Amino acid sequence: MILLFTPVKLEVIYENGLKRIRIYWWSLHLTVFPPKPAKKHAAKTKAKKENVREKKRELPFEITSVSDVLRFAKKSAGRTLKSVLVERFNFSLTVASDDPAKTGILFGTASAGVGMLLPLFEDLFRVKERTVNVFVDFSKDTPSLAADALIAAIPAQILLIGILLIFHLPVKWKKRNKDKAVSVS
Repeated sequence: MILLFTPVKLEVIYENGLKRIRIYWWSLHLTVFPPKPAKKHAAKTKAKKENVREKKRELPFEITSVSDVLRFAKKSAGRTLKSVLVERFNFSLTVASDDPAKTGILFGTASAGVGMLLPLFEDLFRVKERTVNVFVDFSKDTPSLAADALIAAIPAQILLIGILLIFHLPVKWKKRNKDKAVSVS
């Protein structure tokens, strides 16, 4: 029972692809991603992975934008989410494309998007340290993204947040189905 009230930390590192997901609990740490390579049964696991990829599951609701997800989370578990501490949040986006005019427009759009989403994020969680940068690079052709986050929460709070979100999902799903029924008619 005491273990439900000891803080758990989640570290996520993303640099143009997911690099690492690690969970810290007391002095223990568990690396979730990348998984350790399996030595035996490589052919069986490969066949299982292909079967899983073939079975695509749809969510019972639509995620139209990041701001919709943040607003839904605030509506369903607002005060409880404030108990989650974001100890470190570093975000760096470098906008680039082959056309300088397009790069400038993308830079303005990205800056506006980050400027809109950051207050929503800070309104949901307690943020201790954050660094958010949007850069423009006219000499490259491909954009790059790097993010690093360390999030701390108590397992009992995580369970409560999950329960609150699950109870609000059917309401959102029903609204979506009503909207589709109305638009089809």
